Amino acid sequence: MAGQKTGQFSINLGGHTEQTIIVGSASPLLLPEMAEIALPRYPLDDAFEDGEPDLFRILRWDYGLVEALYGRDAEMQAILSWAKTDSSAATARLITGEGGAGKTRLAAAVARSLRNEGWTAGFLQNAGLKLADYEKQGLLIVLDYTEEQRERTRDLLETLAAWRNGPYPIRLLLLSRRSFEDWEGEADILEGRFGRRPIAAPGPLALNDALALVAESAVCFSHKAGRPLPDLAGSVQWLKQSATHRLPLLAMAAAVHAVLVPGQAFGLGGGDLLKQLAKREQRRVRRVSNSIGLGEDGLARLLALAVLADGLGAPAIRQLATAGVIPVPADDVIDTLNGTPWCCNAYVMRLQPDLLAAAFLDQVLFSSHVAIRPDALPDWLFIALLDGVANLGDRMSRLFYDLMSLGRETEERHPLENCLAEMLQRDPSRADSFRPVVFQRVSHWSAGFAVTVANTLVERSSNKPMQGSLIGNVARHLSEIGHWDEALVAAQAAVDLFRGSVSSESDIHVPNLAISLNNLGAALMNRGRWQDAVVPVEEAVQIYRRLSRSDADAVAPDLATSLTNLGTILGNLGHWKEARMVAQEAVKLYRDLASLWPESFVADLAMSLDNLGTVFGSIGQWGDALTVIEEAAELYRELATARPDVFAPMLARSLSNLAPCLRELDRQEDALERAEEAVELFRDLARVRPDAFVPSLARSLNNLVAMYENLGRWEDALLLAGEAVSLQRVIVRVQSEANALDLASSLNDLARHLRALGRKSDALTTAEEAMRILLPSLSRFPENTISSMAVVSRMAAVARGYLLTCAEAEKEPDEEFLQETCGLLSAFQYNS
Repeated sequence: MAGQKTGQFSINLGGHTEQTIIVGSASPLLLPEMAEIALPRYPLDDAFEDGEPDLFRILRWDYGLVEALYGRDAEMQAILSWAKTDSSAATARLITGEGGAGKTRLAAAVARSLRNEGWTAGFLQNAGLKLADYEKQGLLIVLDYTEEQRERTRDLLETLAAWRNGPYPIRLLLLSRRSFEDWEGEADILEGRFGRRPIAAPGPLALNDALALVAESAVCFSHKAGRPLPDLAGSVQWLKQSATHRLPLLAMAAAVHAVLVPGQAFGLGGGDLLKQLAKREQRRVRRVSNSIGLGEDGLARLLALAVLADGLGAPAIRQLATAGVIPVPADDVIDTLNGTPWCCNAYVMRLQPDLLAAAFLDQVLFSSHVAIRPDALPDWLFIALLDGVANLGDRMSRLFYDLMSLGRETEERHPLENCLAEMLQRDPSRADSFRPVVFQRVSHWSAGFAVTVANTLVERSSNKPMQGSLIGNVARHLSEIGHWDEALVAAQAAVDLFRGSVSSESDIHVPNLAISLNNLGAALMNRGRWQDAVVPVEEAVQIYRRLSRSDADAVAPDLATSLTNLGTILGNLGHWKEARMVAQEAVKLYRDLASLWPESFVADLAMSLDNLGTVFGSIGQWGDALTVIEEAAELYRELATARPDVFAPMLARSLSNLAPCLRELDRQEDALERAEEAVELFRDLARVRPDAFVPSLARSLNNLVAMYENLGRWEDALLLAGEAVSLQRVIVRVQSEANALDLASSLNDLARHLRALGRKSDALTTAEEAMRILLPSLSRFPENTISSMAVVSRMAAVARGYLLTCAEAEKEPDEEFLQETCGLLSAFQYNS
């Protein structure tokens, strides 16, 4: 492109001050520090204050603790090849990955390489931008934290869409924790110039790359800090312990900690490691805070609240000062803060990197040693959170994920959740500010907050349809966090409200009634009430089919959801032919929707594929089941790579469904691998959200038990079967007696493995317990026959197991058990 002078063209991002950069008028490295295309590079010495390291800066990419980019050669070459393709049209690509995976570092390395070849390349800063063409090789714009500036991203893409014949290559690189599908809606603005998948999705490093990163980090940091190089021998085992330890951020953090505290080198898990570094930073911030008159904890509190709020502007800072966060008058606080490295132009910046920032927030605001009045923090949170409510649900989800990844020894819920609830209880009118969160599709991490907001709004509203809408979302969010009985009550209340509001088939509230009916069906499904569930879901399907006659495109997503639920219900009732037809229709609808709006419907497509695979498996069509469930798992894996906080549960469920298919097709090792991965995913989830995920963990353990049994690993199977029984006991005691059949089934599995190991007496005791639990259900057998053939099949398996155990133990079956069992087995044989 050199030699062409085509005049000026511009990127105008609405609402921002514009600056003009004459591209090519000077060396790219001489651009002003706050240039709008910036690639900052700071001396590592600047990350030390009076010889003390600033760990936030030490671990940031732009301070260059490590020069090499380990384990990312393939990703970097792919990005460079895309950037330098001979195309005059502006194009965009996505780098996606979890926090700490090195997305920003990778993008910076690409930008630096292109600058060396004469490009203007770097991160787009806060202001607007005009660019003039002056014999430049190309332009690479990197936009970080795109999910937190969605409108700005869309404005930028709309401008790029018009550049089909630019004067030189113009490339946009988006960095996000969200998946490719979450961004394809915006990227469709480019009409095919966004690719079909992420150009890079960095994750944990290979062991050798992680070891090299640890070594370079330790050598460089020890030299700059004037400390001896620690023994790195323990790094090998530490990196092998967990894939999380091999994330670039964690590997560097471990090296830094080993230098600072050689006696603890590589002796802490990832969460504890970050906590220790955060404590060290807190002590350093306290010294600065005291020196500038903000008290011992004032500055640290502001920095922690800025993490929660994604930065604090001058109005919020002054309000927080008035609320007592810092002992400085509101009129003076900005001048005081502007003298610190954390505040620029009256704005307290969010600490980075994210995982260390979350650990700092946890330490400053929620440590047991924090000196905050119990009544103060909820008010501070409200002031801090008022900005950026539009994406609050998503931001809170990521923050809760980072906080819980640190691990808390004594609490299942992070105390931030309780503090947010208290924030609304103290002044219910505050819920009006957070109304958007209720209607967002949030993950289980932030669903609890959404429930609190919605319930508060319901109490403040007298509008019946609005109450119905709010309560319907309460049901959805309660299901997300595993509060099944409460979700059922809320779902029924929403149906009642909307049914009372609908006066005719043309009433504007009919679609809302259909939504509430579908939600009610889902809530009944979660409690195993299949026959009850079919009634509201079939009614919802009928309403959507009627509505689709006048507006098929608008109704298609809701119809697909209802059909997916109906297929699951019919399958559990043993109506396999009808279930397959309905599930296939749902998949077709979602395929069509995902082809048009993948960012909105790929996850739904994966769900419908999973459900269809379950139907195929139930009728013995294992090859068909494998095909669709593998597709679902692949989609979920890509989604979970970018957003594990949202999609890890879906991936785990899909893997649990995939394992039996592989087992039935005699792919035993593949089946075992998927089943073990599902268990590990559910273990992590159940640790921090037991209400929602302990039942899923128990089911995944049963799957893995079957894999071990097929491979003849009876001791391993026995161990996991015992764990599954223990979990099921907790579920029955804490959640609901409706889970009794799951406990009986797990006991039956345990008895079978005890028999296989020759422990006949133990097996008999276990099988008798299973029958005692099952007996109330057996007495209601005719009702259960109607409600679900899947339930009857499981009951029959427990009964057969008991009879077989008695036979092997040479003991006559209990007369009461025998009477009920014979009736069940005879009827089941007839119905089968």
